[in-house]
Amino acid sequence: MIYAGQNNGNPEGPVGEHALVHGTKFTPGTYTLALVKGDVNTSGQSPVEFCKLSQKVAVGGSVTAAGDGTFDAPFDWPAGASSGQWSICAYDSATSMPPLNGNVDDGPFSVLSSHSPAISISSASIAPGDTLTVTGHYWLPAQGGILVYVGSCADCDAQPVTSTQATSGPDGSFTATLPIPSTAAAGSFVVSANAHGGVLDVGQTNAKHVTIVAPKPTATTQPSPTVTAATTAVAPTPPSNSSSGSSGLIIALVIGVVVLLAALAGLLAYVLTRRKPTPGAPGYGAPGGYDPPTGYGGSGYGSQPDYGAPYGAPPPPPNRGNLWGGDWDPESTSVLPGGGQTGQTQQARTRQANPYPDDSPTNPGNQPPDDPWGR
Repeated sequence: MIYAGQNNGNPEGPVGEHALVHGTKFTPGTYTLALVKGDVNTSGQSPVEFCKLSQKVAVGGSVTAAGDGTFDAPFDWPAGASSGQWSICAYDSATSMPPLNGNVDDGPFSVLSSHSPAISISSASIAPGDTLTVTGHYWLPAQGGILVYVGSCADCDAQPVTSTQATSGPDGSFTATLPIPSTAAAGSFVVSANAHGGVLDVGQTNAKHVTIVAPKPTATTQPSPTVTAATTAVAPTPPSNSSSGSSGLIIALVIGVVVLLAALAGLLAYVLTRRKPTPGAPGYGAPGGYDPPTGYGGSGYGSQPDYGAPYGAPPPPPNRGNLWGGDWDPESTSVLPGGGQTGQTQQARTRQANPYPDDSPTNPGNQPPDDPWGR
């Protein structure tokens, strides 16, 4: 039942192993197969008695022996035969009895695990460029050459999307990593594993399903804003000598005060010069100005008018004297006609009514002016 190169050359394996029975020297016809508990070769019974009386587990289905008496019958080891050693027996389909001339087994099959070979995956969805982790359980101890793959189907001739080889440990487990190519198409796929050409295989039924999603969009990196450091004006650091710095500051303040006072003095002198007329200048004042004559007397004019530059004052009038025999007195403002006592001459009365002294030089050669009132 176990061929060389399969299961490390030993008739053993877990439940679910793909087994193959090869029969010879059978009478042509149809037969059923069953697993019988124990070793037919060491039971102490004839093969017919062993196959008839021992615990049986049906394999299922039937086989047909050809004209040469041979047949090949594949089957998966049933879960009902989950532990210990088991032999296989053939039964005539017509009588359900073992043939009298057969049923010699070359050795029992040892069941190492009550579970079928299985796998688990790290994720049911994966993107191209990522890595899928596959973990195996219930495989033969130190089983090498376990093919782990992702493909469109299990146990088929389709090219896998990705695959790798794994080796189980003493407990029949393994771990494998499967990088998903960046060019993998999106869709639904199966993850499976088998060993020795399918003797141990999770098959299509026990395969895991994984979805390869659409490729991730390439993230566009936005340029970071350039941070420009603000330049801050920094005043020069004063010298460390505090006394020298203080002396320089005081000198600078004194010079500043002197310059300010000098500027104020110059400004004040300029203002006074512009507003005050020049002393002793006759006639008109500064260009554009005019000084009117001062006062007006009853018998004569007041002070001479100031005509100003550039014409200067006119020459003084001749000293002709006044009505009272003296000089003409320009300063007199109280000469009144008709003054004096009765019987006095006009000249005496007039002289008597003029109490003001004559402040001009006397010039007898000059004749007095005419009476302003025509007398």
